[in-house]
Amino acid sequence: MFRRLLLVVLVTTFAAMAAHAADVKIGASLLMQQHSFYVELANVMRAEAAKDHAQIDIAIANQDLSKQIADVQDFVTKKVDVIVISLVDSKGVKAAVLTVQRAWR
Repeated sequence: MFRRLLLVVLVTTFAAMAAHAADVKIGASLLMQQHSFYVELANVMRAEAAKDHAQIDIAIANQDLSKQIADVQDFVTKKVDVIVISLVDSKGVKAAVLTVQRAWR
């Protein structure tokens, strides 16, 4: 699970940064900040974004599906270019993902 998530995060982040990184806005909703994996993930994402002059906004869902959905909706409102989600609940976040798909069409 963590390997697949990390791969998705890295591929998505680096793909976005490949195109004029200074213009790229990234929103990331991470599951929690109490686990060292997520602390390190957030640190690496910030460092990579800074290196490429990309903007990154990291929100922490704290294992709360409602918070994660609100974070994703906030990213849509902010018109970020990339949204990275470390899922609280893969079924529950479906509505937020559909909102993103509709907004990006």
